[in-house]
Amino acid sequence: MAQKSYPGQFDTKALMSARPNMGAWFEGVFEHAAMGIVVTDLHGRIQTCNPAYLSLVGHDAQALEGMTAYDLIHPEDLPDFMAKAKPLLSGKLPFFEIETRYRRADGKVIWVHIRVSLLPDESGTPGHMLSLISDISERKQFLAELQGLRDRLERFIEDAPTPMAMFDHEMRYIRCSRRWLDDYDLNGEQIEGKRHYDLFPDLPDSWIKAHRRGLAGEIVKCREDWFLRPDQTVQWLRWEVHPWHEASGEIAGVIVFAEDVSDRKRAEQSLRESEARLRLAAEAAHFGTFDIDLATGQAHWSPEARGLLGLPPEASPQTIDEMERHIGPRAMLQIRSQLQSAFDPTGSGRLKQDLGLTLPNGNRRWLQVHGRVIFSKNGPQRHATRVRGMLMDVTETRQMQRRLENSKRLESIGRLSSGIAHDFNNLLTVILSNLELAQRRTSDPETQALLDTAIEASEMGATFNSRLLSLARTRRVQPGVLQVDRHLASIWPILSRAVGDTIDLKILHNRKIWTVRADTAELDSALLNLVVNARDAMPHGGQITIGAKNVTLDADAAEDLSGATPGEYVRIFVKDTGLGMPPEIVEQAQEPFFTTKSVGRGTGLGLTSAAAFAARENGCMQIESAPGRGTTVSVLLPRDHDDQQAGTNDGGEASGITYGDGEVILVVEDDDLVRETVLKRLEVLGYVVCEARDAVSACKMLDEGHHVDLVFSDVAMPGDMSGHDLADWVRAKHPAVGLLLTTGNVVGGTDPKDSSNGVQILPKPYSIARLGRKVHDALRRRLPSPV
Repeated sequence: MAQKSYPGQFDTKALMSARPNMGAWFEGVFEHAAMGIVVTDLHGRIQTCNPAYLSLVGHDAQALEGMTAYDLIHPEDLPDFMAKAKPLLSGKLPFFEIETRYRRADGKVIWVHIRVSLLPDESGTPGHMLSLISDISERKQFLAELQGLRDRLERFIEDAPTPMAMFDHEMRYIRCSRRWLDDYDLNGEQIEGKRHYDLFPDLPDSWIKAHRRGLAGEIVKCREDWFLRPDQTVQWLRWEVHPWHEASGEIAGVIVFAEDVSDRKRAEQSLRESEARLRLAAEAAHFGTFDIDLATGQAHWSPEARGLLGLPPEASPQTIDEMERHIGPRAMLQIRSQLQSAFDPTGSGRLKQDLGLTLPNGNRRWLQVHGRVIFSKNGPQRHATRVRGMLMDVTETRQMQRRLENSKRLESIGRLSSGIAHDFNNLLTVILSNLELAQRRTSDPETQALLDTAIEASEMGATFNSRLLSLARTRRVQPGVLQVDRHLASIWPILSRAVGDTIDLKILHNRKIWTVRADTAELDSALLNLVVNARDAMPHGGQITIGAKNVTLDADAAEDLSGATPGEYVRIFVKDTGLGMPPEIVEQAQEPFFTTKSVGRGTGLGLTSAAAFAARENGCMQIESAPGRGTTVSVLLPRDHDDQQAGTNDGGEASGITYGDGEVILVVEDDDLVRETVLKRLEVLGYVVCEARDAVSACKMLDEGHHVDLVFSDVAMPGDMSGHDLADWVRAKHPAVGLLLTTGNVVGGTDPKDSSNGVQILPKPYSIARLGRKVHDALRRRLPSPV
């Protein structure tokens, strides 16, 4: 095999002339080696290289003429490389190894492992350097992602707003939330490594069995269970035991999640007591009554009963058959079925039936029928002769029960969402801040593009957090009139990026679609949830169709949809060609945390979130699916008749940056990472900065006479003094100092864009441009200094 050569390259044959029997073998190894091989002179000038090296660096042979191997090393890593090369060149080391970054010809930065050694010439004097290079970018990325996942998991468990603990296969503690320590009186104890059963020797056998089932791979859930606290009070819990796995797939332990549902139990008890009082009141109230003679078929209905049935006063059906003509065969079938059971001479003769009626005016009403069958006599000849009873309107009660059921489903999600919102926004603030600062320090277009992508991803994270806050009802939505067809077209790029290349995403356009009133961000989140669910239902590819239709629901159609009332709606649907779901899965699909996906895929919150959005907009959600026939999920939103204001409800902010003029800003923030990034941002904006970890320290600095033009403080602070308290103190003690607050959490439905007692609040995360404008505005609004 002839050795390839390039202008100015070192002659490999000459290099191997001292070993003639190995020349051909060496050439084969050199040409076909999987790792990059490059030979340079002692000054780093490239003499020859193999094809794998050319592929690694992305250059052709001609481009390498006149280059040194050092030209390919990332400038930030070059000093470290040269420091390691120095002992080699001086003869102190036979070789050295290093992990560093290469800049390819296309501008892409890769991680490589390099092993460098000296090559002696025929006289034995080192005249060249031999470098073996391997691409380790994937390993580096994997290690970084793995560490990030571990850090997030530990923080998630520690900061979880509900009791949560992670155990190994011997039920020894690995990690637990602070709430777990508080609720089970474990504060001050070092519990990591201790067995759960040693700390709680009197655990019920049912709980121990649940742990064993979890360690065997089963997910165990209990909707209601009670626990006797150390103070002897009873706490009602909903708990779950989930196995967790090692990377090898083996079960390594369990995660126990517990939710305090004592408030809900008390509410249910109150509801039962209320219903009992209602029954007592009903006995003294005037209800509709009926009396049916079974021998003759004659029936008597009181005026009140006719009113409950929606019949005019002059209508008085005399027989069962006449009654069927008024209330319809569907309702009558329910009555006949119940009567047949009540007529059984061996039974109690009691009649209780919930009856759903569509009244002549189109309204839907639920009546509860209470009755007693009267029998002729006892013994073998006993038979029913008469039915007497009463009617009661229970429409409102059924609606309350439905709302209570929905509230139970969303209760755990709301607590979890609001609990992690603040910490998540703090993380986004740090990430976005450092990305913007890095963007300002480079002029390289490729690096700028990478940073733009990272900033976009951070903003998507903020959108995800907004979804959680919306689900928890802790942010005020901002509904606007939307043209649905136009909005679907505008969100198509985002949705298409989410489904990947194996999915054909289509949007059916219809310009005649009515307008709706909804919050843009919440609608986008609901659509994204539905599209991702559809994508996951088609692991081997398929088609997703998104569209909208105008629909009008009558009373019967509205009754079949939970939460719907008769009226005009826009039906926005997401249809897939996936596996489909059987009826029993469809019934559970909207329950929080319910998922049919494998471990590690999905949270079980997607459909729940979309359903919650529809309910908040006075709409509803519908799931149509069957095995092998795909799934169609529809969100029905009420029609809005204010077409003139239709738009996309998109917000935005100007991109210009407002700089300061050396004013002194006191940053009060307990999170070290957030505080450090805010200080850097303010310095970039032209301000002089000082810092305090909490409100008390900030007060001390101001009282000691430190000159401060503006206090920029987080709302949630450790200790007894919050950001709001600090603002009140500053206005009272130092009225000439400006004030600006920031928060990553929204409490009590307050929008962070609103002011708090006249002090502006900047929601996290925020861009450097928005920070600059808010600080400038706060400085401009401050009171003049006293003379």
